[in-house]
Amino acid sequence: MAKILYVNASLGGNDSHSQRLAHEFLAAWQHDFPQDQVITRDLAADSPPLINRAFTSALYKQASDYSREEAEIMNVSDTYVDELLQADYLILAAPVYNYTLPTLLKAYFDLILRIGRTFVSTPEGSQGLLGGRKVLVLSARLGDYSPGTGREHFDYHEPYLRFVFERMGINDVQYIAVSQNPMLHDESTRMAQMNTYRGHMEQVLKGWREARMLSLV
Repeated sequence: MAKILYVNASLGGNDSHSQRLAHEFLAAWQHDFPQDQVITRDLAADSPPLINRAFTSALYKQASDYSREEAEIMNVSDTYVDELLQADYLILAAPVYNYTLPTLLKAYFDLILRIGRTFVSTPEGSQGLLGGRKVLVLSARLGDYSPGTGREHFDYHEPYLRFVFERMGINDVQYIAVSQNPMLHDESTRMAQMNTYRGHMEQVLKGWREARMLSLV
């Protein structure tokens, strides 16, 4: 049995393209592998705390020496890290807000990027501890920042995510940018675009499925 961690950072609810595609992917995966466990971390429903002085202070202490405030925020951090350590796959619904990550998602990464837990420092440099995991990022946005558009320098989302995952040792990251703008595209165009994104998602699903089947042989 494998474990999938699904992290939602979208505030869009039922109207969220990021969430809709993530749910479709999870439904297809569970159809093929019903024994797998899905762990859901909904940051929109249960917001992570922002890192503060208590957090940065606790990083250099033993748990037995934590103050009450330090223990509270480190408990949240440890919960997030433990969920990630237990997972074989990570599905991330992560829209672009103001050209970068949602505040909720940045707060989440601030709490899981921890020396000694998700990466370590060595004489050769930083070494991630989470290698071998697969990640799928589903990221809706109003603009198209893909290479060749002349707007790629507006994207502070994908480069950041790829960097922090690499920092934690995760290099197998599939990223699907879902560009949908109701102010520019009519409904038929948007439907065609969504079918294209679903096609990209199906390719990721196929690759993951084949790798999983080989692991079961």
